[in-house]
Amino acid sequence: MSTHAKLSPSSATRWLACPGSVQLIDDLDEQGLLADDESAFAAEGTAAHEFAATVLEKHVEPAVLVDTSDDWTADMVEHIEAYADHVLNLVDSVDAELIVEARVEFDKWVPGGRGTTDAAVIDYDGRTVHVIDLKYGQGVRVSAHENAQLKLYAAGILQSYAWASDFDTFVLTIVQPRKDSISTFELTREELEQWLTDVVTPAATLALSTDAPLVPSVDACRWCRARALCKARADANLDAFRGALGKRADAMTPAALAQAIAQASDMQSWLKDIEAEGMRIARGGKLPGYKVVRARGRRRWVPGQEEMVAATLGEDAWKKTLVSLGEAEKRIGKDHSIFSTCVETPEGKEKLVPASDKRPAVVDASSVFSQTEGQ
Repeated sequence: MSTHAKLSPSSATRWLACPGSVQLIDDLDEQGLLADDESAFAAEGTAAHEFAATVLEKHVEPAVLVDTSDDWTADMVEHIEAYADHVLNLVDSVDAELIVEARVEFDKWVPGGRGTTDAAVIDYDGRTVHVIDLKYGQGVRVSAHENAQLKLYAAGILQSYAWASDFDTFVLTIVQPRKDSISTFELTREELEQWLTDVVTPAATLALSTDAPLVPSVDACRWCRARALCKARADANLDAFRGALGKRADAMTPAALAQAIAQASDMQSWLKDIEAEGMRIARGGKLPGYKVVRARGRRRWVPGQEEMVAATLGEDAWKKTLVSLGEAEKRIGKDHSIFSTCVETPEGKEKLVPASDKRPAVVDASSVFSQTEGQ
């Protein structure tokens, strides 16, 4: 494994927060205990990035190019267009230079540090560099605020292009079209250089040492390849839960219950990860006491047989339902008067949230503990 792969910008959130994860992943990889991290979602993301880069380089509409690659789909067109429009509108608004997929190095601060930016817009008159990153995923909304990956890309531009040292401002932007999200964060060159010197270089040096500590956390573990096999993460979850339970052997107090609930989200995430890893290992017949089976399938019509079914059932073959509100808005516009007279918002289901949540509390006096209990 190369140093570049170990300390890449895309994994910076992990190795900055949990330096020991670098050595752990290396060790588990050498033992053949980690699965290939190329998932179907990752492959889709790679294809979307290639599509977006081609659109920007050729300066054409995505619909014109979509059929030129088997990896690009019609579903991608709208999202790639939203990303490309943002980048090109920015270029036009400041009369700037566009650099697509710039390969940059930041080994001045991180040994072997290098990466590839999705897009960089160079505003010479405004002495500003815009670093723009496409996030094609639709699971977790990603913020540009203090985003380590984008700041390392900015560092790469600062080191790789001599003119960048004369620029005052770096604007970092994440475009996540499938979440309808554009997030932006601005910092000065001095702020960037201070972060690189004070935070990144010491963390990178520690991460490449043989005794770097494992420091599990929600953000560090989320995309870590070793998250299911990391004993430090297991210990952190179990210890936190034991601490929440306290020493009482008979019943949990409301305070202890609140502590356990606070830990439950991390615990559930960890349990989900270890179950998924157990499934992978069990498929190879190597998980003691467990095997993988198939759940009972549900009957369905064979795809492509709609005409035969319709010929047999006639009009009863189909059901008509109202279109969704979202579909109706697309057809007649969100400002149509029908939405003020024919739409209602019923009360949502009850949900347990932290007391800091801004929504008003729902209180049922009959279900509340006595005020004297659990104090």
